Amino acid sequence: MVESQRKIRVGVFGAGGRMGSTVCRAVHDDPALELVAAVDPHHSGLEVSRVAGVPGCDVQISGNPDVFVEANVQVAIDFTEADAGRQNLIFLAQHGIHAVVGTTGFSDDDLDLFGRIFTSSNCLVAPNFAIGALLMMKFAALAARALAPKPVAAVGISHIHAPRVSVREQAAVLVDRLRRNPSQTFRHLT
Repeated sequence: MVESQRKIRVGVFGAGGRMGSTVCRAVHDDPALELVAAVDPHHSGLEVSRVAGVPGCDVQISGNPDVFVEANVQVAIDFTEADAGRQNLIFLAQHGIHAVVGTTGFSDDDLDLFGRIFTSSNCLVAPNFAIGALLMMKFAALAARALAPKPVAAVGISHIHAPRVSVREQAAVLVDRLRRNPSQTFRHLT
């Protein structure tokens, strides 16, 4: 990355959780991004390097979202629960911080609210993103197998050995054979 380009300053809500830790590692490893703040009340006071396994990251996790304002966060990523996420997004909207949300459980009313309150920044809500992406990949693999060309089934005609006759004529032949020998098997009749 060219030094004259500035990195995007990122904060993560839910930094100590499974998805939040993954996001912290991804942000830290991306040369265009800079992890500058992390919030998780369950891991407050600990460093991201210890909680999320991000070596060399000296960002300390806070229990208070005000750290995002203090660190001049430009984009916040939220992987929390719906109740916490709702409050986090209201905070971000009030402070003009862009939001990317992977939290699930928002109602249509919540989404309408977010649409109204994010006036000086943007909010992208992609709930179940990880699950949706995984399912999309699984369905694509299933579709590829189901839609793959199949060999055309060959129907042999070797079993057709008699000239075409009507059903009535065929029945008459069977009746005649049965009259001559009433204890024949089906195989002997055909």
